[in-house]
Amino acid sequence: GGGGGGVNDNSGSGSGGHSSVVVAENDTVSVACLSDSNPAAQMWWEDEHGSVLNQTTSASRLPLVLPTITHALSGVYKCVTSVRLHDTQVKTSNCSVRVTVRKPPRIVGVTPGEEVTVREGESVELECTYTDGVPPARARWVSAATNASLQFRHGAAPHAATAGGGGLSSIVTTLHDIQRHNRGQYLCRVNNSVGEASVRSVQLHVIFPPDLHLKVSPFPIAIEGENRTFHCIDSARSFPVPRLALLLEERQLHAVLGHRLDHTIKMLKEHSGLYRCVATTSGRSPPVHTQPVRVNVQYFPQISVNVETEELEEGEQVRATCTVVANPLPSTLFWVRPSGQRIPVALTQVGGGKQHQQARLVRLHEHPWPASKADSGEWQCVAANTFHNGLNSPTTHANFSVSVLYAPSELALSPSASFSVREGSDEGATIRCSFRDGNPPCSFKWTVTHLGSTETEALRGSEEAGAEKARRTSAIHISKPSEHDSGRYCCAAVSSRFAQISNCVNMAVQFGPSTPQLTLLSSPMPAVLPHDARIQCVVERAQPAAQVLWLLDGEALDQPRNQVHHTVTQTDSSFRTQSVLTLPLRTSDHGKHVWCAATQPPTADLDGRGHVISQKQQLAVHYEPDITALPRVFAALGGPIQLSCTVTARPAPSVSWLQNGNELTSHHQGIQIERMNISDERTESRLNISKVTSFDDKYTCVAVNELGTAEGHVFIQEPEPPMLAPPLRAQNTGNGLLNISWESTRSEDGSSVWYRVWYDTEERNDMGAALPTRTHLQRNFTQSHVSLDELREARHTLFVQACNHAGCSQPVSTIVNMERDGKASSQLVAGRGGLGVGNSSMTILEVTLSLVVFALAVALAYLIVVLVICVKKIRLLEDLSLPGGVSGGGGAGHPPTSRGSDVFCKPGGGVQNTMAVVGHNHMGYVTSVASSPHSRTNYLKESHA
Repeated sequence: GGGGGGVNDNSGSGSGGHSSVVVAENDTVSVACLSDSNPAAQMWWEDEHGSVLNQTTSASRLPLVLPTITHALSGVYKCVTSVRLHDTQVKTSNCSVRVTVRKPPRIVGVTPGEEVTVREGESVELECTYTDGVPPARARWVSAATNASLQFRHGAAPHAATAGGGGLSSIVTTLHDIQRHNRGQYLCRVNNSVGEASVRSVQLHVIFPPDLHLKVSPFPIAIEGENRTFHCIDSARSFPVPRLALLLEERQLHAVLGHRLDHTIKMLKEHSGLYRCVATTSGRSPPVHTQPVRVNVQYFPQISVNVETEELEEGEQVRATCTVVANPLPSTLFWVRPSGQRIPVALTQVGGGKQHQQARLVRLHEHPWPASKADSGEWQCVAANTFHNGLNSPTTHANFSVSVLYAPSELALSPSASFSVREGSDEGATIRCSFRDGNPPCSFKWTVTHLGSTETEALRGSEEAGAEKARRTSAIHISKPSEHDSGRYCCAAVSSRFAQISNCVNMAVQFGPSTPQLTLLSSPMPAVLPHDARIQCVVERAQPAAQVLWLLDGEALDQPRNQVHHTVTQTDSSFRTQSVLTLPLRTSDHGKHVWCAATQPPTADLDGRGHVISQKQQLAVHYEPDITALPRVFAALGGPIQLSCTVTARPAPSVSWLQNGNELTSHHQGIQIERMNISDERTESRLNISKVTSFDDKYTCVAVNELGTAEGHVFIQEPEPPMLAPPLRAQNTGNGLLNISWESTRSEDGSSVWYRVWYDTEERNDMGAALPTRTHLQRNFTQSHVSLDELREARHTLFVQACNHAGCSQPVSTIVNMERDGKASSQLVAGRGGLGVGNSSMTILEVTLSLVVFALAVALAYLIVVLVICVKKIRLLEDLSLPGGVSGGGGAGHPPTSRGSDVFCKPGGGVQNTMAVVGHNHMGYVTSVASSPHSRTNYLKESHA
């Protein structure tokens, strides 16, 4: 709010200034009264009624304090000051402020009420009464549907408005000739600058009749069992909400309260007729009816048959009447005889209009005919009609029976002739009897006369469904047949009106072999080889005679190893079979089992029976020791070796080792003997020698058991280098690449083999002097081929050497000439004494002769070169004054060791150990240090490597 003005009246009389404050409800007022008197004045606030609100005894400022602001606090408030100037003189002054509280309007009520119901064409007056606010309010009627203001007039207020805005006012609007579109909600809105009063509404209901329609979906024709949905719709959505009912003729089917009724019916023939929809309200309005809709329900024919005669003799006639009820009328009507023959019938319409038809059949034929058993059975009256959609209904029929009396016939048994069955068979034995039944129906009678008996015993059979409808079948089943079930089985068809017919069959029960009995005829086990075991197998009883099969551990014993003699004798009711087996025993037979099995061959009536086996006879075989050949053994002097000896014997032997005839034991130094039992008949003995001292010692493995002795000998051999067989094969693959291959080899002691490859190239300098050079491939090869590239155009000698841990073989070499033949690419051409690859027109004979001459020339040249090298090396050693000479290196590529002053040359070419090391290695020759392709330092380095 605003502030109050202070008053300072020194004269002590008069009044102060006047102010005004406007506030809203629930707001606060900020007004203070100021005084500057001396001495300080006594101050207080008063309302219009003179009531003191708050005061102070001595102050210069006093605020106006009001409680929560409401409309009732509006008015004028006065501030009063009082000052005592002398002991008795008092002077007062005052000032005032008007407080105005703003207030929104409030709607008191609406008439005639919050809901109004009128009929179409009538009028209604709506009045809204409200309390005016501060400042004065504005009121109006509004349609909620369109938000448009309605014309109105001010009504007479029950009370006059006050200065504080507490009076009542009203506005009135009149709606004339009301129609259904005028129904809805109308709002009274009152508001001023403070706010809007709560909106009050009037709901206007207009009473008008429904507009009904009835529809059948999908269409008003149905086949019995189909669904049809009836839709009753009030398209006007009348008021009040009607009750809709669906009527069939005058029978109510369904009803709902609302503007729409949907009802689905599974149509039956009784649902045909006129359907209507009726709408009723709770008021005085009359019911509203739709136009009737006819629904036609079509259905299958319904047939009933009246039979005058159901049982007759042959020659009599059948009389029956067939009545059909259907919609639409039947398009087909006929009789069906039991044989399937159709007899068309003309329609004769009787009562019931279009939906009822009757067909009469007076005679089956125009003239009398003799009835036969083919006419005995089910007759049918069959009808069908055609529906609205063009589809024919399924045929409907009614049956009636005609019984023609006749005797049974064609009795037959299965099996039809005498037969056999296995004793105890899981399938058992089944005999079936069938006949064409008579009328009245016949019964089965089963009897049996057992073999060796004259008495007849009655049996009970069980009837089965036959393959032919006209034939009846009965069967007897004998489970687990025995020898006593053999006999003559008879079946009879017994009729209450006709004589019985019968037939018989013989059944013989065969039985399998009895359990075979096994007997050892030869000396008891164990048997000492060589020995023939004789075993007897006897099958005491079988029908038919049993066959005997001999088995050794489940495998059949066949000729020519063994001999078998069979003897079969016949008793009164069975056969006895005897079989004797003569079996030459082997060492591998020990522990195996022999048994016999009895079986029977298939017959015309039976499949073969499974084996019946005897008890088992175990074989025990003893034999003297047998030593598996000892393999060759290789070892280096001073190295360890293991010798192995495998012995087969039964009973188990004792095994010992001899060295040059002297027995060895684990107590000897460097000797350890191990024994391993591989199986109950195989023993392995291992002799471990920690250090081989000689290659001349003979080691003997000795095995002994109670039946004999066996020995095996072995020598320890020194490992040898592998052998490499010529020739080398060269193939030019193009682009300067040459593939070299040779036959792979292996070491006798099984150690790994690798290959060394190098080639010599002979070129000439400008003076025409030969300049030989040697090139080594810088690795060892484990495969028997290698590829060379970028070979110069020159004469090349290729060398290959096979090596193992014991040394290297003699080198194998070949000569290859790389030349240009005038073509753009380089290729190999056959050179003298060498291997050529490329274009050649030589014959096979010419090539063969050339190779022979080349081989002889190479061999001669090689011998000369070896002798020259040996002489030069001896001289070189003398010049170098090597202490003690050089001998016995550790193989090619290893540093030599000093063992003496001897140098050995092998006849036929090649250099023994020392020559292979000192004479030449993969770095070149030492015939002359000056002529070595590398310096002496490199030679010694590579040699040690």
